[in-house]
Amino acid sequence: MKLRNSYVKTLSLSSPESWSDSLPSEVEESDLRSANTHYTTHTTINSALRYLRIGAFLTFVGINLRFIIGNIINALIFFNILQPGNPAHRYDIHAPSIPDMCGDVVMTLVFAAAYLFIASNRVKNGVTGLHNLQELSSQYFVAVKRLKNHIHSSKNLFSLTAIGFSLYFLSRYFLSPGLEVVFIENITPLSRVLNILNDVIKIGSPLIFANVYCKYLSTNRSLALVLYVFFLVRNLFATNMLGLITNYDLHIGAPFLDVLTPLIMIYSVVSIIFDDKTESGLREIFHLDANTIALPSIPSSVPKLSAPSFRAEPGNLK
Repeated sequence: MKLRNSYVKTLSLSSPESWSDSLPSEVEESDLRSANTHYTTHTTINSALRYLRIGAFLTFVGINLRFIIGNIINALIFFNILQPGNPAHRYDIHAPSIPDMCGDVVMTLVFAAAYLFIASNRVKNGVTGLHNLQELSSQYFVAVKRLKNHIHSSKNLFSLTAIGFSLYFLSRYFLSPGLEVVFIENITPLSRVLNILNDVIKIGSPLIFANVYCKYLSTNRSLALVLYVFFLVRNLFATNMLGLITNYDLHIGAPFLDVLTPLIMIYSVVSIIFDDKTESGLREIFHLDANTIALPSIPSSVPKLSAPSFRAEPGNLK
């Protein structure tokens, strides 16, 4: 999914109410009404885009939290770096620990906040709250159409993230503990099926997060392939090759691979800091450094009075 060269300029406009003091008597009421419509349209589109940007960024932060909780904390617990002072209450990588649960609570709150921004009324008004568009230039229709595409793409990627998070939560807090308790002694055909299903979820959910991560930053194919292979191999070790290998504890290989996870965090931070020097996918539509969707200017009768106040200032949303 390529979302490139799709921007809306942020405008630095004074309130329409303040125009009345500076407008000469010869400016007709229709011109003022048209200018007000332009102002409202600009503001509505820019507000929707701002909320989409924040929601998408929070989704990206939540995905990075998932990598930290599922990989880095796992390695810290395995190598006894993150352990309680009481030896009788040691953390285990096979069961949810206090650090895991605290991290999952934070991740849930971040995803919830992302949803509130992406599904907010300001985003909805970006396409449904605009009136009198027939009085404006056709460029507005292009801007609204592209904004609809941005909203659709943002919601799709958030939905994909929600699916990955739901699968992770199901496996971590229901299937894994349940299988340990119910089938701790008896191995039945049902337990085998549930174990395989649980292992497939453990392998699949990180790949979903990796897919959204790559789409957000629009990583090149080589880097995306490395990321997919890393999570695939890591979780094959963590599940003892889907439980097919029982003579060896291959799961101990996962914490050793988890040591490499900070490299993903470093790449995330570098990509955000130097965003003006890196190509990005979903993130690109929320930054206003170069190419933009050119919104039409305010009617010619009005800018003559205060032209600078109606000029776009790229990057105001950053």
